[in-house]
Amino acid sequence: EHSWLQNAKKAPNVPLGDVVKSRLKQFSMMNRFKRKALRVIAEFLSNEEVEGIREIFSKIDTDNDGIVTVDELKAGLLKFN
Repeated sequence: EHSWLQNAKKAPNVPLGDVVKSRLKQFSMMNRFKRKALRVIAEFLSNEEVEGIREIFSKIDTDNDGIVTVDELKAGLLKFN
């Protein structure tokens, strides 16, 4: 049996939060190109860069719903430019 399968038996059975489930569903619904692009970006960014992007996203997402609308993006670009 492969070591990954052996380790999986030891993994804690912790339920995923609703946010994680929602993000996984969103990711699975993306087209193949978009998913591949996100994977490539994620592989090459450092933790600090990811955190910086997350902070900027949070500032632009003014209603804190996890989605940046066109209006929020326009306002954010004007604010940070």
